[in-house]
Amino acid sequence: MNILYITASDTHKTNTVKDYDYSFSKYSKHNIFYFDIKKNKFDMNLDNFDAVILSYAFMASLMKLSSFFIEKLKYFSGKKIVFFQDEYLTFVFHRDFIKKIEINAIITVMPEDTWNAIYGEEFKDIPKLQVLTGYIPEYMHGEYEKRKPLTDRKWQIGYRSRPNSPLVGKLPREKYELGLRMKDICCARGIPANIEVEENLRIYGHNWSEFIRNCQVMLGSESGCNVFDFDGSIKKAIANYERSHPNAGFWDIYNNCVAHAEDIIKTNQISPRIFEAASLGTGHILFEGEYSGLLQPWRNYIPLKKDYSNLDEVFGALEDHNFVEKMIDDTYMDLVASGLYDYKTFIARIDTFLEKLGISEHNKHIDSYFGLSQTFPRPLEESERDFLRNETITNIKLLAKKYSGKKILAYGGGESLKKHFSLLDNVDIKGIILDDYFLKKNPQSFRDIPYISFDDAKNMLGEVDIIILFCRVDYHFSMFNRVRMFLGDNPKVESCVLY
Repeated sequence: MNILYITASDTHKTNTVKDYDYSFSKYSKHNIFYFDIKKNKFDMNLDNFDAVILSYAFMASLMKLSSFFIEKLKYFSGKKIVFFQDEYLTFVFHRDFIKKIEINAIITVMPEDTWNAIYGEEFKDIPKLQVLTGYIPEYMHGEYEKRKPLTDRKWQIGYRSRPNSPLVGKLPREKYELGLRMKDICCARGIPANIEVEENLRIYGHNWSEFIRNCQVMLGSESGCNVFDFDGSIKKAIANYERSHPNAGFWDIYNNCVAHAEDIIKTNQISPRIFEAASLGTGHILFEGEYSGLLQPWRNYIPLKKDYSNLDEVFGALEDHNFVEKMIDDTYMDLVASGLYDYKTFIARIDTFLEKLGISEHNKHIDSYFGLSQTFPRPLEESERDFLRNETITNIKLLAKKYSGKKILAYGGGESLKKHFSLLDNVDIKGIILDDYFLKKNPQSFRDIPYISFDDAKNMLGEVDIIILFCRVDYHFSMFNRVRMFLGDNPKVESCVLY
């Protein structure tokens, strides 16, 4: 069957997201056609597709969708399958959207015993499949043989986390505080460790793999969030509390606004980070937990009590290299060598699930379309960027000629517009629309053209001929959606993608 797989490539800086998306074209027996929503305008003909998959990368990266996009999917006659992760955010935000487009199936990481509580009566009869948040890519199998001897590794313990909002509750907060506490403990005990919990110190891509490879063990805890703010009341309560208590800390806000909703729905699960470390030959110190039933304490990880009362036992085990080596070997055999958690196995389950949905195969030819590809979306090469920069200048000149003497509103006032502004001298730009965040950070005007908000733009629609989006390719879809969201579907809109 022909399947359109909609994703968002700006999430691919994280290895696990990139591997997840790529696995569909690599292993599925069906014809997968990728569409990167962050780089292309969505106006293709869907008639020849048998199914559309909305990837979790897409669902997580776009919280607002245009009415045009929604209508296009609503009237698509094939099957529509949505992939969710972090349902406490993505499902809560997109509940109305998936209801409007009349979704046919849901792939979720949520345990089956939580489905009724999360999805409710309106999605009760929608077929669902539970999967893990990530799996093991084929290329990682050979990495275990390259592992370093424990004594050659730079750090005994490694870890990365980030701060989070009280809105997501105590489980994600435990990840953050685990790093804070263990960093201090390792420093006090003289244990070589590389532990950081700030956003700007996170590690991506190849560097992340090399970091894991240079650690004897990684710290970790269960993933998930056990707070679901279905009606927005918790978020509102937090905002009100912060206004009246501007110096309140995380746990003060949590206890007063969030604690009552914690653990009503329990979603604890294993993280793909554990698969990464197992593949690279690195062990684990983990908070005690269930880990989706895949790990056994003292066989697959050194268990750390959440009150830190067994630290001596934990560090004693860490010093026993024979024990650590056996733990690493056993975990590799259980998780990696077994093949049970490979992407190939995952995609086989997805294919079987799709076939059970009764998807009609039309065997129709898929027309060539800019942005549609059967190969996984990849970053642009520099030679391609050079070509597109030249195309940009040509397109702006054509645009300037087309709208010579016309009145326009521009959306996007970044450096790319300023760089090419001289090419637009004969166009009467009445205002440059900026999102509120950028409006606050910019002066009132650029070359006597005022920066304006979407509210201002709405009041000026009767005075202008067109709205032109000046944007980088990866911002096009989100900017186009914001225009439709704030100004409706009536204004004439044209895009000028800049490099």
